[in-house]
Amino acid sequence: MMKRKVLYRSVSLLVIAAMAALFMGCKTTASSTKMEDNASFNEVVALINSGSYELEVNAVLPFNSYATTQVVNAIMLPYTGNSAARINVQGQNNFLNYNGEEVAADLPYFGEQRLAGRAYGVNTDGGINFKTAPEDYEIVVNEKKKRVVITFNAEDTNLTTENYDVTIVAFANGNAELVIFSSHRDNIRYMGKLVALAEDEDKKINE
Repeated sequence: MMKRKVLYRSVSLLVIAAMAALFMGCKTTASSTKMEDNASFNEVVALINSGSYELEVNAVLPFNSYATTQVVNAIMLPYTGNSAARINVQGQNNFLNYNGEEVAADLPYFGEQRLAGRAYGVNTDGGINFKTAPEDYEIVVNEKKKRVVITFNAEDTNLTTENYDVTIVAFANGNAELVIFSSHRDNIRYMGKLVALAEDEDKKINE
C-alpha cells in the first residue's frame, strides 16, 4: 500500500511539473508576442512620424446603395470574383503618398455622385485624385489599441470644389485602412499596406 501512495505522489508531482512548464511556456510565448507587437507598432509610428510614407492600396470597399450594389454585383461577380462589397485592385498601382509637404493620391472610385460640378472638358477617369499640401494634418497615436490615426483635408486635382476628409488608420502589422469622405460623392473605404516612400515616388509628388 505504501508503494502505491509513493507512486501516486510521484505521478502527481510529474503532472504539476508538466502543468507548470506548460504555463511558463505559454507565458513566455505571450510575452515574446507582445514584445514583437510593440516593436512592429513602434516601427509604424516611426515611419509615420518620418513624414515619408506610402499607402499601397490593394482592395476597395465601397459604401454602395442597394441599387448600386445590385448593378455592380451583376456586372463584376461573374467575371472577376469580386463583389460590390470588396473589389481587389492589387497590382494596379493605386496609392496615397505623403512626403512631409504634400499628399498625392491616385485611387479608383466605385459609388454614386451626389452633386454635379465637374467642369466641362476636364480630363478625369472618375477616380479620386489629388496632389496638394494637406490641411489640418493631424497624427494621433493610440498606444493601448496599437493604432495610429492620421486625418487631413484635401481638394480634388480636377475639381477644386470637391473636397475630401481623409482618415488613415494604421495598425501594428503595417496594414492600414483609408476612408475618404467626399463633398460630392458617396464615401469610400480602401485597405492596403503602409510602406516607406520610395525615392522615385517622392519625385512623382513633386513633379
